[in-house]
Amino acid sequence: MTWIQNLTEALRFIEDNLTNDISIEDISKHVLTSGSNFQRVFNAVTRIPVSEYIRNRRLTMAGQELFHTNAKVTDIAMRYQYDTSESFSKAFQRFHEIPPSAAKKQGDKLKNYRPLAINVTIQGEFDSLITVLWLANGHFCPSCEQTCP
Repeated sequence: MTWIQNLTEALRFIEDNLTNDISIEDISKHVLTSGSNFQRVFNAVTRIPVSEYIRNRRLTMAGQELFHTNAKVTDIAMRYQYDTSESFSKAFQRFHEIPPSAAKKQGDKLKNYRPLAINVTIQGEFDSLITVLWLANGHFCPSCEQTCP
């Protein structure tokens, strides 16, 4: 696998497992690399540590669930791998700048940290430009206007 494919597959794995207890070791094993190498490449390319990315995505998804469902804060906290509703509430407040209990009424204030996509641009000698957007479900090539697995 190339590093682009590794990162794309890692992002897919993370998205598929946001409600599970996942570690750097789990992710790096999934993409067949060492934990330290994976963290180094992920941080270099995305400019965000893996743990922060996972936390931001979990808090985004938790906010959406609180807004769109009648689930209890405690249930959402446990679903997104927080040990206590207090630690979840603290992280939620820090991220969204509103308490979880206000998510239903103030959903327009919820932050949306979208899944990362890898965008690679290649420039050639004669002002040619090729951009490939790597998504968690494959890559999108603007020149052929399709998503490829």
